[in-house]
Amino acid sequence: MRSYKDSIIQPKCHWDNHANPNQIPDSAEVESDMEDDSDEQIPVILLSKEEKIRIQAPRKSALIIKAFGKSIGFKFMDFKIRSLWKPRGDMQCIDLGLDFFLVRFRLSEDYWHVVNDGPWFIRQQFLTIRHWSPGFRPSEAKITTTAVWTRLPELPMELYDMDILNRIGNQLGTLLKVDARTVDGERGRFARLCIQIDLDQPLIPMVRIGDITQWVQYEGIFAICFHCGCVGHKTPNCPLALPSTLVPAHIPTTTSPIPPRPEKEEKGFGEWMIVTRKKFASLKVKPNSNVLASRFQ
Repeated sequence: MRSYKDSIIQPKCHWDNHANPNQIPDSAEVESDMEDDSDEQIPVILLSKEEKIRIQAPRKSALIIKAFGKSIGFKFMDFKIRSLWKPRGDMQCIDLGLDFFLVRFRLSEDYWHVVNDGPWFIRQQFLTIRHWSPGFRPSEAKITTTAVWTRLPELPMELYDMDILNRIGNQLGTLLKVDARTVDGERGRFARLCIQIDLDQPLIPMVRIGDITQWVQYEGIFAICFHCGCVGHKTPNCPLALPSTLVPAHIPTTTSPIPPRPEKEEKGFGEWMIVTRKKFASLKVKPNSNVLASRFQ
């Protein structure tokens, strides 16, 4: 049995470079380390150009993934991406810490399937994917964008037009995909669009289409600030608000796909922006004592 160390340093499979050459620095850009006498008390190990090319080669087309919003353990992540991507060849998943994982593929078709056929979601959480780069450290990595599914409740059916849906989606962010049921017109309660959003910018709670004000809901986002509209923190921790200005939203949540409409003069954010799932209580069947008794009479 090969050790974990051996599988990392000398992989059993031949991990080819599947990535586009334009996305990866050319070997001509790799340079040997230069002498640095800035701190003589710290031991220095200098790497030659040849050494850098050799140690970087097995990971040139590796991908780094992370589920946005929630922590996911290694075993569950490995299981989910295998069932989600269904690779035909060997796939290796390595835990890098801080919920980042490095993934490599034996077959080029598996690599390009993951890169081109997204976005991917695990438990409603967007799976961020980036190309591996030398020197990557999870503690220094920053996620600036994410993909989310949005809903347009009660969107008039005449607006279920691909050109109009594209224009709406690109007003909310960058449109990535339109839900198949929305395209086919099978879902009339709400239109569903997958949008890439900038995490440094506030969410858009509504959009005007002609003389119609259309409200927007977001799936799978649990930390939205209803003061500034940004994702990643909640209202009590908003860095842009003073404690006295943090007024909790009084708009009740709903498990219905159609949110309660805020007052016309309200232009801000509220809990109606979050899609909540219905939780069905388990049915407990109580035995009928009369029926049981009759069986033994």
